[in-house]
Amino acid sequence: GRRNSKFRLSGASNQYLVGAGFLTDDMRTPPSSFMVIILMRCVRFSTLLCAALYFSAAPVQSETTDAMIAKGDPLDQKMEAAEALKYYLPALKQDPNDVALLDRIARQYRHLMADAPAKEEKLRLGHLSLDYAKRGAKLAPNNSEAQLSPAISYGKMLPYMSSGDHVEAAPLTKAACERSLDPASNNDNASHTLRRRNPPI
Repeated sequence: GRRNSKFRLSGASNQYLVGAGFLTDDMRTPPSSFMVIILMRCVRFSTLLCAALYFSAAPVQSETTDAMIAKGDPLDQKMEAAEALKYYLPALKQDPNDVALLDRIARQYRHLMADAPAKEEKLRLGHLSLDYAKRGAKLAPNNSEAQLSPAISYGKMLPYMSSGDHVEAAPLTKAACERSLDPASNNDNASHTLRRRNPPI
């Protein structure tokens, strides 16, 4: 009797556990396996909770790259860069070699750079833009737009760079523009950038 008494619960405790669903009406005085039963029910509850959270997040996880890009493009056109990146960056995780998407992301960081108040923040965003632009250019050596993107990022950064960085960036910008000047593409942007970086003497 004394041994079994330590497994007995008060009436209030029994009522709480019944209300919480851990005990049924026929388990108000639990046997010695009480803790095992409680543990099993806790595990079942945790499993159901995890499943509910997973399936509630499933629509976001299953959204395709094209769908996310389609949502970001109107924001890109309105130059709402921070909002566009909320769709472009997750899309890039699904397809890290999408050259056009890398170019879109580089452009968003250039927009954010223009709006940044401090020089240090402008350069930080400029380097992010340049990194994505370089990735696209490396993946698509024959794509004139991908080759031009690093040059544009360099051009946006030059006013805030030191003279030493100017010397280093100028030939890189020129080379990127020249690679983008594919006769078949008629890329006027590349010609403009090249003239701006290397004005006639």
